[in-house]
Amino acid sequence: MDTIRDQAFIKERLGSLKLYTSNLLKILWAIQDEYRYIPQRFIHYLCSQTELTAEAIYSVISFYHYFSLEHRGDNTIYLDTSITAEMSGYKAIRKAFEQQLGIKVGEVSSCMQFGLFETSCMGLADQGPAALINHQAYTNLTPEKVKQVVADLMICQSSTSLPASNIRQSGPIFFQTNKTKSTLKKMFKSTPEQVVEIIKASGLRGRGGAGFPTGTKWEFCRQHEGPRYVFANGDEGEPGTFKDRALLMKSAKTVFLGMMIAGYALQAMRGFLYLRAEYFYLLNDLNKTLNKLRQKGLLGHQILGSNFTFDISIKLGAGAYICGEESALIESAEGKRGEPRNRPPFPVEVGYLGRPTTVNNLETLSNLPSIIARGANWFASLGTTESKGTKLLSIAGDCNKPGVYEVEFGTTVNDILAMVDAKNTQAIQVGGPSGKLINTQELERKICFEDLPTGGAITIFNTSRDILNIVKNYSNFFMEESCGFCVPCRAGNVIINEVLDKIIEGKGVARDLEQIKETAKVIAITSRCGLGQTSGNPIMQSLDKFGHCYQQRISKDMEFISEFDLQESLRKAREGLS
Repeated sequence: MDTIRDQAFIKERLGSLKLYTSNLLKILWAIQDEYRYIPQRFIHYLCSQTELTAEAIYSVISFYHYFSLEHRGDNTIYLDTSITAEMSGYKAIRKAFEQQLGIKVGEVSSCMQFGLFETSCMGLADQGPAALINHQAYTNLTPEKVKQVVADLMICQSSTSLPASNIRQSGPIFFQTNKTKSTLKKMFKSTPEQVVEIIKASGLRGRGGAGFPTGTKWEFCRQHEGPRYVFANGDEGEPGTFKDRALLMKSAKTVFLGMMIAGYALQAMRGFLYLRAEYFYLLNDLNKTLNKLRQKGLLGHQILGSNFTFDISIKLGAGAYICGEESALIESAEGKRGEPRNRPPFPVEVGYLGRPTTVNNLETLSNLPSIIARGANWFASLGTTESKGTKLLSIAGDCNKPGVYEVEFGTTVNDILAMVDAKNTQAIQVGGPSGKLINTQELERKICFEDLPTGGAITIFNTSRDILNIVKNYSNFFMEESCGFCVPCRAGNVIINEVLDKIIEGKGVARDLEQIKETAKVIAITSRCGLGQTSGNPIMQSLDKFGHCYQQRISKDMEFISEFDLQESLRKAREGLS
């Protein structure tokens, strides 16, 4: 390599990593963190040490938001652009950073000391405006705080504190003290097959949003010969969601215990937590928790003297919403672009490294210790007929008490609004942008799979908010996060975004509304994954529930309004010449 620094880095850092494809993201992270970008020479080095081609490595780097072939600054700053960040003062925070650093968003200072960038929801919707600086979270920012943050960074000082877990209400299942040893001993009294039946009898359904029965998924996986793998999906990228952050901060041991229960039921030997890049600041503490479990004989070889051997590692993402989809997550964990696979076959048959694999949401896994400890009947006594247990909600937006809440399935939206002290509510987004937008005529609807299913995000908007601006923010998100594989999704979300701009600027006509409806339907029908199938939801549902907001912005007596302003273009040209 070129320098003594390169040689030392390869020996000390890369030398401790196994240089194979499924480790590629970890390798790229090590390089990115050392150099603040991925130099070309390291791509050539990796090609010489592995079977990877330069084209394959470039394709992976280009796919993920946080990897770069250009220097991102010794202090890399990412600002949260989610709708809740906008509502809490994002524009003032962006202006403050630009003024203090002397650069615009998307630029790096001439001395390479600072780089300023934007990113979508970073799991801090309850305490924005927020930023990630060198993987550390900075929350509840104000322009004055920005001045202090930049001043500290100038002299190489930075905050190392974690964001608040912000758990407002816990119930009978989550954030409780689970006795790992006694729960494992009780589990070992049952066979793996019996554990599967216990989970099926409990009625536990996946908490990622789809609600597929957990025990049934395991049963499908067990039908295929091993070795088998267990994945914990910690890639909660849906704007407005942050419950997994709280689980990992306050109940990591419970998550890992849930993975062990799943591993035992499946007779797997290996588990992986896929952790979204925005939660990088939790990585050290999570690894410490795993090491403590190993030291106590609760994880690893022949756990508690049994015949069950199971260990857990952490796979770190690099910024891609689509990796929350289980097959895309597996692709990413294998060191590839996080693009969804064609199905069938499903991951339970052909998953990680071609082996049978289950992917469960962190919240789903966190239910398992309570079910094993207290029984399937106890768990099934909670909730509704089709939705057993309780639900963790990430509640943010226009309310006085944002945070994480555990509620029993069947709780009404009205009860939730009262619980979080929301006033003058206009709209509620249930399940993030891909979920459902409801109005105040629907407040008696219930949080449950039979009525309003949700992965956990609930964002509240009061009467001061512009519905079209909310939809535009969501539209931007889907446009940026589309993996681009499906042409209708790749192009269609851009079309929706452009038409929305036209309507917001007062240049829309009735035909524009029909165009975005048609485009959203085509994307939903032709896309092979959940992103494309739901990216039109904000448009379609807002047109249905808040159609008057669109009608107020369009011209009803014209068939076409030109978007080209000759006088404005001439003015800009004159300014450029002066």
